[in-house]
Amino acid sequence: MSLWTLAVAGALAATPVTLPRGQDADAWAESLALADLEVGVPRGTAWVILAETTDGTWWLVVRRVDGSVERVGVEPVRTASDREAVAFLAASLLEPVAPVAVVTPV
Repeated sequence: MSLWTLAVAGALAATPVTLPRGQDADAWAESLALADLEVGVPRGTAWVILAETTDGTWWLVVRRVDGSVERVGVEPVRTASDREAVAFLAASLLEPVAPVAVVTPV
């Protein structure tokens, strides 16, 4: 396998997400796939970890390709809709939108 093939395969691979203990990976699979994520262990340069805290809330920890890390608190997931919301929040934190200059007409 060529280096180019490996680079393309790595670029196309979904970002791995580690789920809290007790979460069903199959229940998350579709929601994660919609956001170009997949259940897995942290690897490579970008990853997502969902971790349950001692007070019952969850931390969503995202490591971007540039190495920066973002952490936000989220409510524990209970429904498919909750799973989608967390998946898309993670995806948006992985790829933040660059600020846009506002031009004021004169």
